[in-house]
Amino acid sequence: MSPVEKNDIDINRLFSWSKKSAIADGHGNILSEIWIRLVGDADLNKARVFALRKSAELRAKLKDPASDEHMAFIQDVTVVEKEILVDSIVGLGLRDITRNAYKEVSVTIPKEPDADAPLEKQEKYQKEVDDYPKKREDAIRKYLRKAVDKATKENMELTNEELQKKYNLLMINELCEQESFKKFKEICVYFSIYRDKNFKNRLFSSFDEFDNLTPEIKEKLMNEYTSLELDTDTLKK
Repeated sequence: MSPVEKNDIDINRLFSWSKKSAIADGHGNILSEIWIRLVGDADLNKARVFALRKSAELRAKLKDPASDEHMAFIQDVTVVEKEILVDSIVGLGLRDITRNAYKEVSVTIPKEPDADAPLEKQEKYQKEVDDYPKKREDAIRKYLRKAVDKATKENMELTNEELQKKYNLLMINELCEQESFKKFKEICVYFSIYRDKNFKNRLFSSFDEFDNLTPEIKEKLMNEYTSLELDTDTLKK
């Protein structure tokens, strides 16, 4: 949701694009000091390509009924009750429904009065600003309820075979989207970590080296990178 309230913004965050950190073991012992920074456009483009390739690889495996990935992640829903299967399908499509809600739901943004407007008019404007987030949230929830009810009704009219195909497609798309996001984030972090404060020598010689870190260390590095990122709404402000 895009809030319209006006807040004081700490512009220093706009320039917090790099910092010094460290890799430590599970006992807090420093293994290596590092410098980490947000990746630039060139590395972002490489990350997008990498993520798309990894997503495509997974999609090919998931589409193969004989693959380990298909058997592990794609449930055989032929014995599942229709109502439960429909609920699963609607749930898998909820992300797209929500995206459409945020694109299609329109709530008029309060118009700021002139600087010399009467005090009462300025008070009214501030009240509208304060109420705007909830007003938009309510409108989006109403849209979602109607869209979910419609999707549920439409899916209940499908045959079990049609539902199975739809479930498979949605589940594969969901898993590939998760894979794409995960790999994009991971390789951005791989690109962002250096041995020196001048950002000349990357810490890891290959993505595989980064990918084979212990989960604890990898998670810490991911969190360190995330702390440098600005969300879209903050940047707009």
